[in-house]
Amino acid sequence: MWCRYGQPRAQRHFGRLDRAADCFRGAVRLFRESGGRPGEAWSLHELASVLHEDGKLAEAKESWEQSLAILEQVGDHRIEQVRRRLAAIYAVDPKISGD
Repeated sequence: MWCRYGQPRAQRHFGRLDRAADCFRGAVRLFRESGGRPGEAWSLHELASVLHEDGKLAEAKESWEQSLAILEQVGDHRIEQVRRRLAAIYAVDPKISGD
């Protein structure tokens, strides 16, 4: 799915979480194909946020973990924001941590 800039956030705002997630998945693919690691990481973060809002905690956790791994590789300043989101997921459901 191709989405214009801002469209995923608009979809999310209007409660169309599946459409927003599809847009962010498309962004992840595009950044991955083009080698844009910071964009891929942040798109994964945004995807995780939508999945979390939609109650898909395991999928959200997976996307945040992928985002965190990339952010750590590229040395992005947004690492702590993603770590906080992961900690919040573990607090909601400790079983989801994979331990």
